[in-house]
Amino acid sequence: MYNHALTQEYKPAPDYNKPSYTTIQNKLPEWKRKWTEWSSVYSKCLQMAVRRIKNSETVLDSLEERGFDVGKLKWKAPREYRSICYNQSGFDVDSNTG
Repeated sequence: MYNHALTQEYKPAPDYNKPSYTTIQNKLPEWKRKWTEWSSVYSKCLQMAVRRIKNSETVLDSLEERGFDVGKLKWKAPREYRSICYNQSGFDVDSNTG
């Protein structure tokens, strides 16, 4: 989801007209219908993947304002992006990954 949102929606847009978090989030139901393997993932997790793009953009902008030389957001290989965020309570994580 992160890579798709980044490369298909976020990067192609000009710097002055990047899509908002809400704009990208509103496309999630359509994407879940198009790619059925995403339908097994909780919506909150997909929303948080999209939110990571906007949070990372904010951090890069603040670093750049303070004079740091920053790069751009980039596509992440599956081995580099192996976590999910779930910002809702009422669940337990089974930590038997060995």
